[in-house]
Amino acid sequence: MFEFLEQMSGMEYMYVIMMVAGGTIFFIRLFLMFFTGIDADPSDAETSIADSSETALRYISLQSISSFGLIGGLFGFWAERTFHNSVISVLITLAAGAVMVLIMARLTAFMLKLQNRGNIKISNSVGKDGKVYLTLQKDGTGQVEFSMQGRRLYYSAVSENGEVIPTGTRVRIVRVTDDSVLVVVPLTADGAEEKGTPAGGR
Repeated sequence: MFEFLEQMSGMEYMYVIMMVAGGTIFFIRLFLMFFTGIDADPSDAETSIADSSETALRYISLQSISSFGLIGGLFGFWAERTFHNSVISVLITLAAGAVMVLIMARLTAFMLKLQNRGNIKISNSVGKDGKVYLTLQKDGTGQVEFSMQGRRLYYSAVSENGEVIPTGTRVRIVRVTDDSVLVVVPLTADGAEEKGTPAGGR
């Protein structure tokens, strides 16, 4: 085994590291999600919104990065061993990793559509606290994650005042639009709505 490692090139070492690092994160997160119910990725983009297909394709998350490393590293190592050409192996790595990210995005979108068919009444989310999942853009949309009825949900959201609210910010849902988009306000460290934000979204 050590002799095999000694014979590896620098590029091959890089691909092995990509595989190990990406695979470790990927499978640990899958285990936590499916066997413990814990989501190990606070910035992942699994969302239950109507336009989930479009949204899933534009996210960059720990899960997509780890899947890129796992598959890209695997194919890159194979290409480097087969062609002995770093340019070719890098191109194959990028292509394989990108395809895996797209597959993960499509799979995520499919799972979100299934989740959306549940009996969740989104209007009941008003008053609940959550966290920004994808940055709420200025006068634009983002995504918010929150828990309701024992489920972790991800919905499109906009800021009450139209300001940018970055990923990870704690927010409170103050109302829901007719097309099921959440309207949220940022919270301070002690859980109060930030000053200058209309109380209760009014």
